Amino acid sequence: MTMTSTGKGSARTSLLLAALLLATPVRTTPVLVVDANNREVLYQEDAGLPWFPASTTKLMTALVVFEALRAGEVTLTTPVTMTRNSVKQAFLDSGLSLGRTMTLEDALFATITASANDVAVALAEAVASDELSFVKRMNDEARRLGMSGTHFASPNGLFDRSNYTTARDGTTLISARAGTSSAAYRATDVHR
Repeated sequence: MTMTSTGKGSARTSLLLAALLLATPVRTTPVLVVDANNREVLYQEDAGLPWFPASTTKLMTALVVFEALRAGEVTLTTPVTMTRNSVKQAFLDSGLSLGRTMTLEDALFATITASANDVAVALAEAVASDELSFVKRMNDEARRLGMSGTHFASPNGLFDRSNYTTARDGTTLISARAGTSSAAYRATDVHR
């Protein structure tokens, strides 16, 4: 196509570009809507297609932490210290500096409600011997739950091609996570 400086040529170019954009398939995030009471699928679109979970990853981080609480490995008052590895995390961060310490309970709140990527890593390091060991626990838990289309690469969900899940696995995780909160642990005797 020859480009001209006239209004007609510009209009034709715009129409051609618009047609190309409309003809290009748009990839959206997979969707799965499930009735929480009976697990009936109400709507789905590409529910088994892998996608990048981003901060949804932090739900698995929280679940692994709650399992560690239940097992007595840590308590809500266990100190979580900002390490070199944790403070170098990108994007959403707490603003805490190297060496700052908080309780595990506060770290959970910062990870879940503020989506603090740095605190998610510090939390993982407080529960396991290091971040990689914690990520292994995340993947073990995913397998235990039957999340066959999921693999975690970090506790915070920063982009990594090996960090993926499906909408179907997401509902499995949310079901496992439902009703679990630090408030629920306050009402039990799992923390010391």
